[in-house]
Amino acid sequence: GVDAVKGVCKYERRVKELTYQTEEDKKNVGRLQDLVDKLQLKVKAYKRQAEEAEEAANQHM
Repeated sequence: GVDAVKGVCKYERRVKELTYQTEEDKKNVGRLQDLVDKLQLKVKAYKRQAEEAEEAANQHM
């Protein structure tokens, strides 16, 4: 009866909410992955700079 229809509507709304949330989570993960990639590139650059500075310091000894 009416309760069954209400139940189905409630269930469908919940599924939509979860689907939306999943999409949002995917977007957030994508953004975080971009951030991680950028940070890893920065870390590589800093490591290279540190190594070059160390080599330069060793040459002056």
